[in-house]
Amino acid sequence: MAEKMKVFAPDVTGKLSETIGENMDGMSIQWMVPNADEYLDEAAFSRRFSELYKEWREETRFDSFIGDPYHISYNKIVQLGNRVVPCIINKLKEEPSLLFTALTRITHENPIKEENRGIVREMAKDWIDWWEKRNNAVGCSDA
Repeated sequence: MAEKMKVFAPDVTGKLSETIGENMDGMSIQWMVPNADEYLDEAAFSRRFSELYKEWREETRFDSFIGDPYHISYNKIVQLGNRVVPCIINKLKEEPSLLFTALTRITHENPIKEENRGIVREMAKDWIDWWEKRNNAVGCSDA
């Protein structure tokens, strides 16, 4: 059995990941990539989210499913973690979209009512209501 070893090294996307692999000697390696976005101040974090959101919208405008788990910008939004939740909620208030699928991946929650499934505007509203019921006053500053 190969010995496990943690290695800190960037992958091609610069995302936080935990991937188990083997080096040339057959030793098991766990890749841990720090997420530099978590160290950004509020304004820079908001700008980063806005950039990723714009990329995601532009690159998926003709896709049938824009919550593609393999889309780089979408994954980078998800990797921003809990800190990005208010930013996503604000975007849903402005423009209901399937970006709420990222909220499920981040929060491991799904507040969408059965009768609203398939109605993007209503599903987005369910997420907004979920957020507001938790008295989450912390927001994402506009960039």
